[in-house]
Parts: sequence; structure tokens; C-alpha cells
Amino acid sequence: MELRPTNEFKLVKSSWPSSTVQLMGSDCIMEKDSDKHRSNRGVIGTNLVYAGLKVLVPKLCSSVQLYLATNWKGQENVSLYRLTKVLTFSIVFECLLGIDVELGMLDTFERVLEGVFSPAIQFPGSKFWRSKKARVETEKMLVKGSNH
Repeated sequence: MELRPTNEFKLVKSSWPSSTVQLMGSDCIMEKDSDKHRSNRGVIGTNLVYAGLKVLVPKLCSSVQLYLATNWKGQENVSLYRLTKVLTFSIVFECLLGIDVELGMLDTFERVLEGVFSPAIQFPGSKFWRSKKARVETEKMLVKGSNH
């Protein structure tokens, strides 16, 4: 059986709620289609080849070992969901982005996510309004972290 490339997926465009697009940004990967999306996936994929993984995996292992030793060792009870969420966030920021996680960063990021599927209503106190404020704070954290 011979596989031939087709154009069927070039006609498909993803659609996200207005709140999601506003919070993630109109230039995010989920708003890209066809060649632009493929190009972004390619950039991400280049970091997952052997040379990239050779650098990344030891960082991941060290990060996980330190986290387990600090937060789980000797504990009678652990909150698996919360600790796993914190570990995942730390891995993304520290290992993938090279940004040191500071107190409050995860809480700010979670506030962004709270409004992703909420109605895009700019009313003080609404989930979306709080999420927009948190997105600005998150962007500042990312810019600050990338400048170091």
C-alpha cells in the first residue's frame, strides 16, 4: 500500500473560544494553521531529537529527584495532584524555558487558565477579567525570565 500526501487537512481550521484566543494570544500555536502550524511544530520538534534530549533529560532527572527529596521524602501523606502539578510547572519553567520558579508564579498561571473557557466578559471581578490581569503578570514573568 502506497501512502500519498493529500490536501485534506489544509482545509481544516481549528476554532477556539474568544476568551482562549485573547488569553493565549492571537499569535499562539493553536491559532496557526497549515504551514505556519507545521513550522512551529518543527521548531518544537527539533528540541526533541537526540541532541536536544541529551541535554534535557539530565535536567529533568535532576529536577524530579530534587523535588521528590524535598517534597515527598519522609512524608506520611502527600497531595499527589497538587505536588504533581507543581512539579510539572517547575519542569516546564526551569528545564524547558530556563526560568527559575518563584513564589506565586504557579498561582498566577492558574488564574490565567481559570478564564480560558469562560465567557469573554471584561467586567471587574469576572473570571475572564481576573485571567486577563494574570496573563499580563505571566507575560512579565516570562519576559523577565528570558532576559536573565
